[in-house]
Amino acid sequence: MIQSEKGRKIPSRGLTPNQIVDTLDLYNFAPVLLGDEHHKLHYFTNEIIAYIESGIPVIATMNRKRHAITLFGHGSIDYDKLNTELDSLKEPESNIILHSSLISTVFAVDDNHFPYRQIDTDLPVSDRKIDYALREINYIIIPYCQKVLLGFNEVYEKFMQIVKENIMHWDGVRICRIYLTSSNSFKEKAAQNDKMHKELKKIILLMDMPRFIWCVDLATIEESRAGLISGRLILDSTVSTQDENPWLLMHDSFCINAIEYGRKLRNSPCKIDPYYLYKNNLQDINSIKLHRTSIWEDIYND
Repeated sequence: MIQSEKGRKIPSRGLTPNQIVDTLDLYNFAPVLLGDEHHKLHYFTNEIIAYIESGIPVIATMNRKRHAITLFGHGSIDYDKLNTELDSLKEPESNIILHSSLISTVFAVDDNHFPYRQIDTDLPVSDRKIDYALREINYIIIPYCQKVLLGFNEVYEKFMQIVKENIMHWDGVRICRIYLTSSNSFKEKAAQNDKMHKELKKIILLMDMPRFIWCVDLATIEESRAGLISGRLILDSTVSTQDENPWLLMHDSFCINAIEYGRKLRNSPCKIDPYYLYKNNLQDINSIKLHRTSIWEDIYND
């Protein structure tokens, strides 16, 4: 039973963020509530899109609207931003650009409107029926599976530390995509990737991984446009947030560092050409013909 936080249950004012967390917990999820002071961090919007990229539906609440929506997809990557906003898009003290910072729209289910609404990251919005933007979100609830302990912010901070220490050779501007996925799906797609280096593929397929892994894919601007990557990091999602070494694998174009059985580090020098990025968490709908929602609303309203 979900505990009522204030006063009477009828008429209901809807669930609070904490009550949504309690509800998900009853169904054996391990939900995480993020917001309040956390939402002021510069990468909060990037964090939301990273979870969407992971195929995880994100429940978002807005204080101004006193309303909750579910975010489940995102729009195309706008590479034109790189022509005018390149320096401002870079993460502090680095040449890293989060791919989520190139995405201007997400898709949502809002029960006050027809489904599959497009939500812009900033005001003014392009949809005349929607009067709010992604940056107005105050809280998000992430319905994690059990045993996933690392979140986006820990992965981001550990990755940026690797970048600043210049441990790997990721020279020039790099587009970075951070996402959580299942190791079984990840290995299946690796086995099918005919552009992946044979040694890298062998290491990934034989590696002992937890059920879910965090991945960080890196690509030059040209590679990203072509759907390719030339660098990757894989993290164990089940380790403690205080673990300083959650890495299972990291590689650049010249070598592979991987943890093998017995937690021993193996360094494999090799020339790695760009290969196809991992796609499985979200379906590309560009080839699907969709009806303009407002048309159906006009018919319905008539």
